[in-house]
Amino acid sequence: MNAALGILEFTSIAKGYFLLNEILKKYPVTLVKSQRICPGRFMIFLHGNTEDINNIINDSAEYFPSVIAVPIIGISDNTVQLLSNTKSEVIQTQSLGIIELKNAAYAFLAADKLYKKYSIQTLKLDYSFGLFGKGLLFIAGTLSDIYLSKQQLPDFIDKKYIVNFEVISNPESAIIRAIL
Repeated sequence: MNAALGILEFTSIAKGYFLLNEILKKYPVTLVKSQRICPGRFMIFLHGNTEDINNIINDSAEYFPSVIAVPIIGISDNTVQLLSNTKSEVIQTQSLGIIELKNAAYAFLAADKLYKKYSIQTLKLDYSFGLFGKGLLFIAGTLSDIYLSKQQLPDFIDKKYIVNFEVISNPESAIIRAIL
């Protein structure tokens, strides 16, 4: 069965920790990362097989209905590296895409889907404290791939979660340094 990543974002830190403990007792999954991402929000990343991750997503929604739960089935190594905040060196790129999403969980899903579908490089995924739960995804590639990414993102991320998607053609090197 495919490896999968389950991303759970809670509006209650205490309930998030409680549910994390219950999940780890019940399922043979690995806790990849957990952290507070903004005032009152808590996010966990779990790695396991597809069936277990899907069951965790369903169980979490039953116990805590306001949880944002996103499974990424067949996750790419590129997306997993985003969890360690691995920064890539980009000397020159034709175009940048800056994607702002309403929550961090969907930013990871967007990163994985766009990386698999287009010849883009994921530069950075920012979901840190101070963004009030939003996720920012920075991608690089040809102008056509960036525009195709923008056009087709709503095919796998509901438009209500997409705040903005800006395309920068021929970016200055200073902007790339500022992103990284």
